[in-house]
Order: sequence, then structure tokens, then C-alpha cells
Amino acid sequence: MADEDKMKLLSELMKNANVGYIIMDNHGTMNINQHDKESGSDNKSSERISADMVGEALSKCGDYVWGNSAYAVAFCVCRDLYGWEDNASLFERKMELEGIDLPPGTINATISRNPYMRLPVSKWQDKGVKERVLKFKDAFQQNIGIPI
Repeated sequence: MADEDKMKLLSELMKNANVGYIIMDNHGTMNINQHDKESGSDNKSSERISADMVGEALSKCGDYVWGNSAYAVAFCVCRDLYGWEDNASLFERKMELEGIDLPPGTINATISRNPYMRLPVSKWQDKGVKERVLKFKDAFQQNIGIPI
């Protein structure tokens, strides 16, 4: 496929689809990953939220944060409900810019130790998740201020 054809295809995809990310390799392949209900994502809100909004909501939820690992809850909410990329490292970097210092790898380590975090947040309650996690999730969603 010629570069011009790739650009046309990419342009059409971006106009007509809700694509999570696209990877084009130099050997002519194009991989498209779309996160939607069928792939396990709960993207119910069409409104995107900014890192500033996340930082502000987190600052209002201080009573619910038991440690750095708690920020994985906010990451999962952003991923599942507000259309953020499923990229924990990027989330950590964005939160660092908002004044929340997270050691690199904190969220990935937390998700690794808590497999329920790979599921959509809407399914957590049915999986026996700790009450503090559910309370933080609810408080964070409430402080974002965008109805789901």
C-alpha cells in the first residue's frame, strides 16, 4: 500500500470511527485497536476528561487514598468510563504533571497483583472487591463531575 493510500485510509478512519490507536509499520501493515463494549471497555461517556480534571478530583478524594497503589483505581475509572488510553505509564506521567508523584510502574504492579482491575470497573462489585476500593471509585467518579 502506497504512503498516499495509507494517509487516505487513516484520514477516513479518524473521521468515521472511534479508534483507540493505530500502529503503522514500515513494512506495510496497519494494526487498528478499538476499545469498545465488545473488547471489555465501558466507554459510556462521550465526554473526555483532562488530566487537570483528574488531578482536581483526586485532590478531593484524599481521605480515600490508602497509598500509591490506590491511584490504579483512578486509572481504571479513566480507562473504562472516560475513554483514556489503557496505558498506565502515560497515566503516571500525566499525574506527575498534576503534582501527584507516583513511582514508575506503580499502577502496572497494582493491576498485576489485583486481577479484577483488568475487568471493567462496572463489574468490580460482583467480584468481591474490597469496600475501600469501591468507595474510592465512587468518590472519584462523583468528583469528576461528569455523569456516566
